[in-house]
Amino acid sequence: QHEVAANSLRFLTDLALLALLKPDKIQDILNYVSKFSDVYDVEFWAAVFRCLPYLDNENSTQKVSAFLALGNAEFALETVERLISIGKVSAKISIAYSEALSHVGRLNEARRVALDNLKQHPIVPSYHEAIRVLVQAADYPAALAVLKDAQTKNLEIGDMYYRKVYFGSGMIADAME
Repeated sequence: QHEVAANSLRFLTDLALLALLKPDKIQDILNYVSKFSDVYDVEFWAAVFRCLPYLDNENSTQKVSAFLALGNAEFALETVERLISIGKVSAKISIAYSEALSHVGRLNEARRVALDNLKQHPIVPSYHEAIRVLVQAADYPAALAVLKDAQTKNLEIGDMYYRKVYFGSGMIADAME
């Protein structure tokens, strides 16, 4: 029984380390731990794992993703704004900023950030974020223009994005292709 307890502690320690190293994976860790409700006090460990991003002073886009996954968009926004304030600017940070802005309901700002990022960094993740924000804002004509721009650059955007934009634009036949 001592060996089982030691292995359990090692297992939970490894998960905690993973949560610290990859805070954007906390929701996945919570889902995994919930499968062992017969062995662990899942509510206790879920609370522990949910607290880990708040204890870490390092700011990263992974931490922004963790806060968004945990439903704390305000902390996500504060985290990405700290990154920007120290001069860290990249496509990944701009995407995280747009995501955080949209989650706190500042869609116009999120749209501006996503579209500015797309101009500076015309890469697939930038297209995904611009389309996501435009769809969230129900600006389907602009989302359709972004899709067409990606097509002209031969970028693989993914069927889900086409379907969302086509359905929202009333292009049902195109969405079904």
